[in-house]
Amino acid sequence: MQQSLRHLLAASALVLVVPSLSAEASGLHVIPAQTATEAGKVLAESLGEVDVLGEFAREINQRLELPETINLGFVECGEANAWYLSEAREVVVCIELVDYYYQLLRAHYEKGDELDQAVAAAFSFIVLHEVGHALVDVLDLPVTGREEDAVDQLAVWLLLQEAGGDTAVADAAFSFLAAEPSAGQEMGDEHALDAQRYFNLLCWVYGSSPRLHAQRVRDSALPARRRAQCPREYQRLQRSWQRLLAPAARQGLRAQG
Repeated sequence: MQQSLRHLLAASALVLVVPSLSAEASGLHVIPAQTATEAGKVLAESLGEVDVLGEFAREINQRLELPETINLGFVECGEANAWYLSEAREVVVCIELVDYYYQLLRAHYEKGDELDQAVAAAFSFIVLHEVGHALVDVLDLPVTGREEDAVDQLAVWLLLQEAGGDTAVADAAFSFLAAEPSAGQEMGDEHALDAQRYFNLLCWVYGSSPRLHAQRVRDSALPARRRAQCPREYQRLQRSWQRLLAPAARQGLRAQG
């Protein structure tokens, strides 16, 4: 498992390689892992050696000037999950999430490096989704509709900012399809159903460059009627997040598509 973790964090560089910034009073800051068992401590040390969460923090701090500190840290939760705590200004990433994605996706990728990339993509999407909640909170961003859908869009857009981000979004989308249909979900939950999130992510990556991703959607069950709307969906998504984040931007966020 430790070797796979190293591959995971090396693969995550597809989204998160930026110059280091000096420590600041505000911004996204990584805090020490909170573990309760010896196994959790060993896993936290393995992840800490490659500084995966530090890469996320440097990415966000490179792009955005935040008005206050947001903490980001691994916690041994007893479940594979992640969430944002508004009062504490903290993004919690359950340390079990890494192994969950390896177990979930192992049967679907024949090559080890492809599995590592897929796990990195799914993990990156979830972290950026929760960071999105934090940005909405501390930047006091207006959101119409469900915030969960909005930060899914933000996570996709941030992934697409980087080389190889389209493959990362497609792999993250598949992680929702690979889970048992609507496992543990309620129809009234604040999140869209996993199958809906799969199709949303697939639609947005296709909409970012329809010619490049035409084969990808042809091989899927994305309805033709929805497919025709995807370029407009993505362009609206992109314009909206560029406008919302512009006041906090340290540097221009690259348009995609």
